[in-house]
Amino acid sequence: MFSFFHRTSKIHLDCFINNRYVYENVPIVHSYKTYPDWWLDLPNSVRTFDYNILDKQNTELNSINDYIQKDNNMKNCYGFREFYKRGSTIESWSDLRFKVGLVGYKFFSSNSPVTEHPESQRGKGFNNFHHAKLANPWLFRVKEDVKFLFMAATWNMENYDFVIPPGVLNFNLVNVAHINILIPKKSYEFEIPAGQPLVHIIPLSDRKLKITNHLLTEEEYVKMITVVGPSFYGWRRKFDLMTRNKKRENIKCPFH
Repeated sequence: MFSFFHRTSKIHLDCFINNRYVYENVPIVHSYKTYPDWWLDLPNSVRTFDYNILDKQNTELNSINDYIQKDNNMKNCYGFREFYKRGSTIESWSDLRFKVGLVGYKFFSSNSPVTEHPESQRGKGFNNFHHAKLANPWLFRVKEDVKFLFMAATWNMENYDFVIPPGVLNFNLVNVAHINILIPKKSYEFEIPAGQPLVHIIPLSDRKLKITNHLLTEEEYVKMITVVGPSFYGWRRKFDLMTRNKKRENIKCPFH
């Protein structure tokens, strides 16, 4: 039996949280609900025909665009609109304040912890940046093997100069999506308010995305957390075991 007969028309992304405030006020939403204000404020693009130009000699006209008066802007950008149409957005679930210096930083978080990986883990890469990991309390689940592009909500972050590096996630394998930020080593202060779009997660598929948010009890939430398990090889070993067990499901008992 061909597997595509069982494929649903939509990708179902289930999002779980144990914090009512975050659930009610900063849910996971489709990215088209987070268009930046500067984009929404742009006038709609207009294209009109200039009849006066017909009085010119044909030799002065180079292309059809010479006949068109254009009030064009990013409101009509195909790539921008498609980008916001296809994914979901993780917004900051807490108020964050950072005071940064050349040798480190201090922070305040109203909701969840901020941790740091040592510079030795990235070798000589990004030596001019501090690292901070924002512990995302949302858990995600997709019941099929669909990969998601994880990337910064750059169009919503014109006032920030830190870097959110991209990646690819599979919520059939892990259900966490912590956000790493690389902060320039300089003396300054900045704030990330709750509700600030931080990351887009976009399915690498042409199918539409359906998002469902769930509020869990603490006990239910703890049971949902995916761990890599007792292995020296972390998630790589878990992936191998999951693949092995799926193959075993198709093996019939020779003793009936």
